[in-house]
Amino acid sequence: MIVTLAGHVDHGKSSLVKALTGIETDVLQEERQRGLTIDLGFAYLDDDSAPLGFVDVPGHHRFIHNMVAGVASRQFALLAVAADDGPMPQSREHLQILDLIGLRQGTVALTKCDRAGPERIQAAEREVRALTAGTFLEKADLHRTSVRTGLGIDRLRQALRMAHRSERRAAPEREFRLAVDRAFSLRGTGLVATGTVHDGQAFRNGELFVFPGGDKARVRSLRVQGRDSDQAAAGDRAALNLAGIELPRIRRGCWLTEAPCPERRSFAIELQVLADFPRPVKHWLPVHVYQAAAHATARLALLQPGALPPGQRADAELICDQPLCARHGDRLVLRDQGLERTLGGGRVLTDAPPAQPLRAQGHRARRSVAASAGRLEATPRAQGHRAQNAAASGDRPSAARRRSPEKLARIAAFRPDDPRQILRALLNLGPLEIAPVRGTLGLTEARFGELLASLKARRHGAAAIDPALWAQWRRDALAWIAALQRDRPDAPGAIPSQLPAAIPAAFRSELLNELAAENRLARTAGAYHLPSHVAALSAEEQALMKQVHPLLDADQSPSAGDLAKALGLPLASLEAPLKRLAKRGALVQVSAKRFYLPERLASLARCAAALAAQAPFSARQFRDAAGIGRNAAIEVLEYFDAKGFTRRTGDARSLAGEPPIS
Repeated sequence: MIVTLAGHVDHGKSSLVKALTGIETDVLQEERQRGLTIDLGFAYLDDDSAPLGFVDVPGHHRFIHNMVAGVASRQFALLAVAADDGPMPQSREHLQILDLIGLRQGTVALTKCDRAGPERIQAAEREVRALTAGTFLEKADLHRTSVRTGLGIDRLRQALRMAHRSERRAAPEREFRLAVDRAFSLRGTGLVATGTVHDGQAFRNGELFVFPGGDKARVRSLRVQGRDSDQAAAGDRAALNLAGIELPRIRRGCWLTEAPCPERRSFAIELQVLADFPRPVKHWLPVHVYQAAAHATARLALLQPGALPPGQRADAELICDQPLCARHGDRLVLRDQGLERTLGGGRVLTDAPPAQPLRAQGHRARRSVAASAGRLEATPRAQGHRAQNAAASGDRPSAARRRSPEKLARIAAFRPDDPRQILRALLNLGPLEIAPVRGTLGLTEARFGELLASLKARRHGAAAIDPALWAQWRRDALAWIAALQRDRPDAPGAIPSQLPAAIPAAFRSELLNELAAENRLARTAGAYHLPSHVAALSAEEQALMKQVHPLLDADQSPSAGDLAKALGLPLASLEAPLKRLAKRGALVQVSAKRFYLPERLASLARCAAALAAQAPFSARQFRDAAGIGRNAAIEVLEYFDAKGFTRRTGDARSLAGEPPIS
């Protein structure tokens, strides 16, 4: 367990750590000269099972950025308040920051009790209880201490050890991330980076990525809470000896991550304005953002009209000047432009760009296909915003675009803490892009897959789809095709590109093939239709079909030129009618100048499948097996390639999908 000290300057935090551990945390010469903690200090107290770690943070308001760098949500808070002074401004601000960052366990040390009488100590205790009322330390134990006399030090040490032994660590569900607060080189060791592990686990000899920049590094060795270890887990204070990277490429504010972290500058957050902030927060306010050891300047874009009063919560966006490696649930601290006050904080909802569009409308937002109205009504394509990743310049994006219902609905989907609830809400909005959402949630691939399986989500390549939405698309496709055939009985059917725009193009072929496999649809010459439908031919088309059928009734189909000669017709006058017959499904056009009867082409498809069942085959082997000419064989195989039935690799072909005609 890591204990983070907090409190006003000169309230005895460093002295308290030394009394508890015997270790001096103020190691900088300037700190010792001024008697003032400036940067983070670290100490460890040996325990039976694992050492107890302490992070001593500076108390002066000028060094709030260093204070924030030492705090993580899994840590245990130790708030130090001097008995003679009582709570002071930085006592309150540090407590607010601990609360904003998400600490939920801690205790209070009333220090310097040797300098105050009984009445003053009692008054200080009342003041502390008033300070902590309504915070996570409201019911925390309060320990009277004095490093000079030793009062309460053993009792406090024992209380911390008990809290350490009762600490529970959940199984890692998220990918590893460590916030780097120091990086340095040691002679004989090499580069060392230290920091707090926020998520996941890292192992000796594992590979990590550095953010920003994306450099790779190998973990030579690990130290956790000051001891050699084979692994580091969430909540640990760790030092990693890294290979494959030079010191200038890593510094305070960087992250070590299991997977590359995208360099996002825009984040949707759940904003909390502190109750004692002196003024309402306005749209596009410049702020300073602190995330673990990282710092960025940014603009705060409100997602609601008007200013946000102190003490209120609302969704907002941060448009940062520098990229941050922030994931869902991360806690940010916001300070005003002049760095005089802490404005509040934010819980990261999503790191999506500020105008990420929905890929398709959810089934609740779509209009149904009006098949019963005797006409075709294609649902309009879902309209999103233009994706952008704007930096904090003076150019304010459109409020209407920023506050669109689609975008607000997507942000709201990330509001729960439970990732399963988030995935359910996102699936309800439409197809879910797996990679970016998994990255936003920081989940391991295995855990993400488990959650999708529990929701019975249908995976399609890089996307996941709600089964109810897929069922709605099926109904829409069947209704649309039925309406098409009712209104146009001469149409052979529908091709994927003709389906309603509410069904995203990426999923149409799979959906139609699934319906065909269930015999809900039939496929003729690449067009999908109801099994009972036969496209009606005009009298002229029937006459032409009667003429060409005997000539095309062979595996070696003649070219269009040979057909024209055999029929005594100009080629130019024959090509257009042949193409119309192909659209009706009576013929299949395999190349610019060659047409096949569907049953003959199906026979050639079976021949190709028989060859591929033995081994990848060449065009020559197909030609010989089918008993057709070289040109016809090549044209047929290229048609099969284009339809995804076969795949060419060099001079050989193998099966890649279902036959285009059966």
